[in-house]
Amino acid sequence: MRRSRLSTIAMADLQQEIQRRQKMLPKLIAQRDALNQEIAELQGLAKSAVQEEAKPQAASKKTRGRMVKNKINLADLLSQFLKGKAKVTIGEAMEGVLSAGYKTKSRAFRNVVNNTLLQDKRFKSVGRGEFALKA
Repeated sequence: MRRSRLSTIAMADLQQEIQRRQKMLPKLIAQRDALNQEIAELQGLAKSAVQEEAKPQAASKKTRGRMVKNKINLADLLSQFLKGKAKVTIGEAMEGVLSAGYKTKSRAFRNVVNNTLLQDKRFKSVGRGEFALKA
C-alpha cells in the first residue's frame, strides 16, 4: 500500500484523523496498563520460582566449597611419586597421586598438578608436559 504525501491531503481530513486517534487513546492506555500489570505478575511468578530453585543450590555450594584434608600436601606426594622415574607426564602424575590416596574436589585437578610441577623447585620440565625430579 502506497503512502500519500501529507501535502496532498486536505486539512479537514487530517483533523478528522487526529480526532479519531485521540478517541482511541484512552482504550489503548487501558490496554497498555493491563499488559504492564500482567507482565509484572509474570515477573513476580518467575522471581519466586527462581528463588525457590536457588535455595537448594545455595546449600550445595557450601558443601562443595569445603577443602579436603590430606595428610601430605600435593607437592610432597608428587615428589614421592616421581622418585626413581626418569620422566612422567601430567596425566601419569595425576593418576599416581590419586591412586596414592590424595583426595580433591577440584574440577580442574590436571591444572593444579601442572601448576604444582611448574612452580615447585623440586621438579624440572624435561619436555612438553613431561616432568622429572631435579638431581
